[in-house]
Amino acid sequence: APLGTWAGNLLGWQIAFAAVGGIALLTALLIRFYVPVQPVDTLASPVRELSALLKQRVLVTLALACIGCGGMFAIFSYVMPTLTQQAGMSEALGPLVLVIFGLGSIAGNLIGGRMADKNLMRAIPTILLWCGVVQGLFYFAANNVWTGLLFVGLVGTSMALAPSLQARLQSALALAGRARAWSVRDWHSVAW
Repeated sequence: APLGTWAGNLLGWQIAFAAVGGIALLTALLIRFYVPVQPVDTLASPVRELSALLKQRVLVTLALACIGCGGMFAIFSYVMPTLTQQAGMSEALGPLVLVIFGLGSIAGNLIGGRMADKNLMRAIPTILLWCGVVQGLFYFAANNVWTGLLFVGLVGTSMALAPSLQARLQSALALAGRARAWSVRDWHSVAW
């Protein structure tokens, strides 16, 4: 995102969209040529796949994903206006904000994956508690540029929830007998 912002400011916003389109096309071509073809599941159908949504374990996991990630994305959506208007941060620091959030997200994803591997059912409530505390404290931290930037990174660590919920969803779908497992990311996109 910081590179896209920089390129958009320098060359116009269209260049960022063209670059994303080019990367998507390259990705599709690489997948076509390097990913082996999978046999077709003759029993698969949209009704069969969607029937997993009738299972309580699946619904609870998807609800946790929406609630857990909703706070993070609410803060991320308004982080620039919050820090520029409330803390007086210069808009020139916008790319730095994105880098800090990205680094926090990477750290959170790595730590969350390790926590899920150790004890999945303990990791989910622990990470949800962490998310609630960090996101709640962002309100107070956003009054100062430096504490605001620190908490932008800490809010990014909310991504620790993704590996745990992904593993839980895979488990719930396997128990529901679904042929294809959906991802938390897919349903998060649908929810928003």
